[in-house]
Amino acid sequence: MLNTVVLVGRLCTQPESKQTTSGTTVGNFRIAVNRRGKSDEADFFNVVCFEKTAQFVAQYVDKGALVGVEGRLQSRTYQKENGDNVHVVEVIANSVQALESKREAEQRRAQAGGNGGSGNGAGQARALPRADAQPAPTQQPQASTAIDEDDPFGDD
Repeated sequence: MLNTVVLVGRLCTQPESKQTTSGTTVGNFRIAVNRRGKSDEADFFNVVCFEKTAQFVAQYVDKGALVGVEGRLQSRTYQKENGDNVHVVEVIANSVQALESKREAEQRRAQAGGNGGSGNGAGQARALPRADAQPAPTQQPQASTAIDEDDPFGDD
């Protein structure tokens, strides 16, 4: 049996990074993937990542970024406070890789009217590190709040 997913697309939400009550870093974001041969049709997937991968996404990736995601599909069901059952299918990422250079990311942000970058090496294109690379000890997730481990997207 095989459960492997490889997606290439753009983030359609700003990534979130939170801490579970047990201290595990959980990141989540939504990715838009164009259908093959049809630039006007896309599929949207919720992606969940953990620990180093979540920290990488929080630090280096933002809304609109082109990323490659490798992982597996996972389905789960939970019950809302009002008693409704919710069925969720999401991608659990083993790795996330930024697929645009720093220069391309800064140009995209400038065109979108966002932050044009730090000005630190803006003239040089460089690939961002991979999510499975060891982060520097001083790197921390951008946002950190406690979440329910059964519902990392906070849908209930």
